[in-house]
Amino acid sequence: MAGLKQNLNFEPAGNNKNALLEVAFVIEFEREFTQHELNWVDSKSMFWYETLPGKLVIPKEPVALPPFQTNIGNDNNFGLSYQYYNPDGSIRQSLKFEGNRIVYLVSEYSKWAEIWPLTKKILEPIYNYLSSTNSVRSFSTEYLNLFVFGEEYFSMDISSILRSNNMLVPSHIFDRKLNWHAHTGYFEEENDPVQHRLLTRINFDLRDNTNNHRRELTLLLFHSMMPQHKHFSSGLEFLPEELKSKGLLNFRTLHLRARKVLNQLLCDEMLIKIGLT
Repeated sequence: MAGLKQNLNFEPAGNNKNALLEVAFVIEFEREFTQHELNWVDSKSMFWYETLPGKLVIPKEPVALPPFQTNIGNDNNFGLSYQYYNPDGSIRQSLKFEGNRIVYLVSEYSKWAEIWPLTKKILEPIYNYLSSTNSVRSFSTEYLNLFVFGEEYFSMDISSILRSNNMLVPSHIFDRKLNWHAHTGYFEEENDPVQHRLLTRINFDLRDNTNNHRRELTLLLFHSMMPQHKHFSSGLEFLPEELKSKGLLNFRTLHLRARKVLNQLLCDEMLIKIGLT
């Protein structure tokens, strides 16, 4: 790391002195949740009420429910959402059951060791109940990072965020001063503790924020632990039992993979800035 720049052209602009705007933990099941399962979930909501006091019933049909509607005993219900709102109306945390997916979102992300205990406390009993009768298809995480630049428009230097000479980052973007988008994705085969696939998707977007009069780079990392694919197979595949039995520990594996990829993507100066070294 010799010769590090003293001043970064871009600055991380996450919600907790890092670059992270939000992190999502996703569990996908074989089939949609039944009304009975949604009723069970709602009966346990008292255990996360202090963390997620808001509640929304998601109907199958796009109709507006009255604000006092809290009854979920309706066959038209498609899902449930529990959330905690910041004073500005943005969501700090949310827990959503929709279709065949659970999505737990955290926007006030500091460190894994600080956010994981509460995440596990909320998700573990839900996972244990739902997975007992509904096969799990995948575990996924999504990390949304934000970096901002507020100086003279064309003095932007993208190498103050991203690492050049990196096969995951297209080389042409380092010479561009106008806005751009890039994305890539790939599968990798893993064997620990059993053979499965790991999907990585990376999205970059450089754009103008006209309200704040600044330029922004968003970097989205998506990782998904999926069944091993049989070549040219069109059949439905499920996660191996060895991974399902690990349960929420799979999110730790995905977290470490996200750190590894971010270390590949970001330059040394930015890694130090966000405390990822």
